[in-house]
Amino acid sequence: MEYWRSVSTLRLPRPKPTRARTPGDRIPNTEVLALCQAHALSLPLHLLVPKSERRFRTPNVVYHARDELLPQGSLAIVDDGLFLVSPDLAFLQKANEGFVELVDVGYELCGTYTPSETPSERDFDQLPQTNPARLSSYLEKAGTMRGVAQARRALRHVLPNSASPAETVLSMLLTLPYQQGGCSLSHPQLNYRIDPGKHARKNVSQNYYRCDLFWDKADLAIEYDSNLCHTGAGRIAHDSKRRDELLELGVTVVTVTSGQLFNFQEFNKTAQTIAKRLGERIQPRNDNFATRQLELRSVLLSELVRPTSVPATRGNAAPISPQGKSDPGF
Repeated sequence: MEYWRSVSTLRLPRPKPTRARTPGDRIPNTEVLALCQAHALSLPLHLLVPKSERRFRTPNVVYHARDELLPQGSLAIVDDGLFLVSPDLAFLQKANEGFVELVDVGYELCGTYTPSETPSERDFDQLPQTNPARLSSYLEKAGTMRGVAQARRALRHVLPNSASPAETVLSMLLTLPYQQGGCSLSHPQLNYRIDPGKHARKNVSQNYYRCDLFWDKADLAIEYDSNLCHTGAGRIAHDSKRRDELLELGVTVVTVTSGQLFNFQEFNKTAQTIAKRLGERIQPRNDNFATRQLELRSVLLSELVRPTSVPATRGNAAPISPQGKSDPGF
């Protein structure tokens, strides 16, 4: 995951698909350190080797053993003799980290952004590493590998084309099932393109529009106003004009701000508005739904930068530290 996240932002070589399906070999400690330095990887490095290979865990390397052939599409080649786990196998390896975390990773791998503690323009408008169809095909070939059942279950909730971590969080909060703390709304299309058409184009200023979340059945668009991209008088005026023009095209636009996203009560009010416009209802049948909502928000919002204008009051879901990540399994 570190390598795939760094391909575009650090200008690392983009791996190419390969037919290789077998584990590699042990390597000297000096080579481990050189690999991590050259490819922006943190220690310890995780390496896949045959079971017959003598291996010892050290502070710098963790060995995972497997003799069976990996499914086709499991590896990508970085350089001569250097292979990397594909995005599809990386998704499967994350299956032991929890349902919500796995869906989040799926959005990332199928999206056009890279998560960053200090977001910059370089983290956006990237090529997706994979897509839900490819992930589904890979999981079919993975057979009985560990985590396949969990990965298939999570994949049903992964949507492609998310353009930012905040859009992923917003989409997951609205669409994940009640038992996971989501609002269980129907799936939107992310970054959906709307073309005005020949006649309508005379009355608008853009050749096309992209909506963060869009439900075709209700001509409903959700726009997320982030602190990063939607500040300043000029940008605010542009967004207002854009909303008016979409309304002229018959598209209703609901704006969600950072403040609304981070505030528990305000977000639920917005979710109810969206559900009403979709002709749907948010009707969880369990008494601890609010607790599950807060747990989901704690996992997802902990990865976003809290807006300074929103205090951490009782009405907000206070982010908690992400759970410790376990070693990838094979």
